[in-house]
Amino acid sequence: MRAKTRAGLRIPTPQRAYTDKQSTVGLSGATIGEAMTDLVEQYPNLRQHLYGEEGALRSYVNLYLNGEDIRHLEGVDTPVTRGQVSSYSRRRWRLVAEEDGR
Repeated sequence: MRAKTRAGLRIPTPQRAYTDKQSTVGLSGATIGEAMTDLVEQYPNLRQHLYGEEGALRSYVNLYLNGEDIRHLEGVDTPVTRGQVSSYSRRRWRLVAEEDGR
């Protein structure tokens, strides 16, 4: 079992309407998938923009960890560890991970 990591996700300006106008959102998860699930649990209106009807990330959602496309790593099962930076292009999302102090 991987330890959960706290991360701050910087929200692109057009999507802030779905995050109560917050520019950064705190997330928790051991993997990219868990962090993204935490995001849509906190802000359910984002789900339709990020996920298709089958529950998979939409094809235009391109997630990167330290500059590498997660499709070439472990996909949404890619672990998030302290000091890594994740982003998704098209809308310029950035996820900065820190160790969870809990």
